[in-house]
Amino acid sequence: MSFFRFRLKCLAVIAATLLLVAVDGNAAQVNEGSKYPLVSVETADELFGDDYDEETSQRYIGVTTPLAAGGNPWMDVSVIDTKHQRPTFPLEDNFYAASNHDWLVEVDSQGIKSRYDVFDDVNGDVNIKLARLLEDRSYISHDSSICQKVYDMVKNWNRRDKIGLAPLKAEVDAIEAIQTLEDMDKYLIGEEVPASGLIEPNMETDLNDSSRYVISINPMGLTLGDSAEYQKLTALGKRTKKANDTAAKKMLLLLRYDESSVKQKVDAMYRLEYALAGKIHTQEEMSKTDYVKRVNNPVTLAQLAEMAGRYPIVALLDKYGLSKAQRFTVPNIEYIRAVAEYYNEAHLQEMKDTLIAYRMLENLELLNSAANDIAMERNMTIRGFRGNAPDWFRGVEYVKHVLPGPLSNLYAEAYCSREMKKDIEGIIGDVCSYYKTMLRNEPFLSAAVKEEAIAKLDNITVRACMPDKAKSWKNIKLNKCKNLMEVNKALLKWEISEIVRKINEPVELEWTPSYTVNANYKMTDNSINIPAGILNGVFYQSDFSYEEKLGGIGMIIAHEITHGFDTNGAQFDERGNVNNWWTPEDKAEFEKKAARVVDYFNNITVYEGLHCNGEINKTEAIADMGGMKCMLSMAKKKPGFDYKKFFSHYASLWRCVYTRKYGEELVRTDVHPLPYLRVNFCVQQFDEFYDAYGIKPGAKMYLPKEERILVW
Repeated sequence: MSFFRFRLKCLAVIAATLLLVAVDGNAAQVNEGSKYPLVSVETADELFGDDYDEETSQRYIGVTTPLAAGGNPWMDVSVIDTKHQRPTFPLEDNFYAASNHDWLVEVDSQGIKSRYDVFDDVNGDVNIKLARLLEDRSYISHDSSICQKVYDMVKNWNRRDKIGLAPLKAEVDAIEAIQTLEDMDKYLIGEEVPASGLIEPNMETDLNDSSRYVISINPMGLTLGDSAEYQKLTALGKRTKKANDTAAKKMLLLLRYDESSVKQKVDAMYRLEYALAGKIHTQEEMSKTDYVKRVNNPVTLAQLAEMAGRYPIVALLDKYGLSKAQRFTVPNIEYIRAVAEYYNEAHLQEMKDTLIAYRMLENLELLNSAANDIAMERNMTIRGFRGNAPDWFRGVEYVKHVLPGPLSNLYAEAYCSREMKKDIEGIIGDVCSYYKTMLRNEPFLSAAVKEEAIAKLDNITVRACMPDKAKSWKNIKLNKCKNLMEVNKALLKWEISEIVRKINEPVELEWTPSYTVNANYKMTDNSINIPAGILNGVFYQSDFSYEEKLGGIGMIIAHEITHGFDTNGAQFDERGNVNNWWTPEDKAEFEKKAARVVDYFNNITVYEGLHCNGEINKTEAIADMGGMKCMLSMAKKKPGFDYKKFFSHYASLWRCVYTRKYGEELVRTDVHPLPYLRVNFCVQQFDEFYDAYGIKPGAKMYLPKEERILVW
């Protein structure tokens, strides 16, 4: 549970805020509209602005360089071509492109200029269902009441424009009033809720005892995202910095700051971040196998007080009753010590200016239409997104973000069925049965490690569709909230009360919201979570053929279970505790196999001058291959199994289009390989793929047996 969960902090990834996709539509009406509700832009210049370059914008790069020398066997046909050219590839040369060609052409015809994938397709349908629930005033319950109140507040632009920037101005005035370090202490500690600062506490599951909670003392987010950007700016970092600079400056000007003061505050923000970023783990460091060990640092409250120095983190914990926690952890001790050294009178003005700049960026989507226009421009600069969202879409996304529990109850009641739940639990059972056989027969595992792995498998908690009993959210009160910033404050206040209630109690199992169009494996409670939202569209239909079910939701389920045995999940035992259940010999062989995955992706050039990062991609690639091996093993037991239908359906899961800018961002920040690599890399590891399509040496989809990679 995040202590600052309800602050829409741009300091993480902006896609986590309101505008997950940029769309056009009728703001006053909830309907399906276009299947692809993304804005069309007439020209490349309009899309990319001054940064557009005709030559480097093209997605198609040469494939004559051998893979081992940093080439690429395939072209990324997902990148939107500004010339609307969609080449055709034979299946044996680019399976992803051939399998998804018709879909890509159809999407091209819609003039999409941002990004779109099958998750958006399904999420669009789910959002429409949610919007209808939020528009339907016949629902009478506490859940519907608070969700509809917030939904209406998001859509009411007349009210938002009338309120204007007053809520933000009040926050800025409080920061400007700070004169001493003691004043800064009081501001950060707050009266009813704390202010987001340089150190932020979360409640999390204890890595050493998953039955208990721990208060984790974490670094702040950074405006450039990855701390590696502060060592050397990438193209993405430059765009992000430009976007943040522009957005912060425009917001400060709206608040009547003069040009000199605006520059002072933005410059101060970067000075502060550059002073601390070197102590924050990079994206690549967080992907390494030893990361779990590095961040597992239990401390006492006294030790925390010592390392935090003058920074008032302990006083903040005292204020809200959190210092009575029995367990604390500091994932990044060096960062906390760096803040302690930085937090003094000499940096007081710099901290004030930084906090004001942060408030400009983190509240863009919560204010008036002028602030929202700045937010959209920011999206455009970073990712090439352009356009605006219909009000019903904004309302749904915001309610999903701040009231996931109550909205989950509404969706589950309306759209979840016991039959669906039973079907998915049956598939999960089949997958687990296969994995037990696989683990028993795994040649590189010793007998002792096999038993530990099987014990973990036998203890997986299954959460499919929705809980049997809905959770009550009646203690969330929003009656007095007059604007969206007040909603955030009220919800943060409620969340603190929840933390205090749970603080030294056994961990309460958390369900993923039922409307979620995704799935996950949770390491700290050894659970697989398949919410009802993903049981739509190409992922699952009750009348799918066996091949389509295995290629769709079967692959999703098997992928998630494999995460329990990837390089991260393998560090946790059957109870979700960090525990080394490997022999040194087995672990060395496992890491050797994983290293081959890293090497494979490191050798791929995605765009000119930009390679994959195998360290970041390895866990997802391992999960894809494990899932595929599982499904193909289940297929062998089905007489007349149609392998072509299975592989084709699998390829459809990851079809996607995006701007070149967005593709670059994915390469640098996303743990998943790009869609075309995800499909092609996975299928080419298996004999069944070659047999089904007659793939022979010389084809770009052909990978010699000695070069194929299977971790499991």
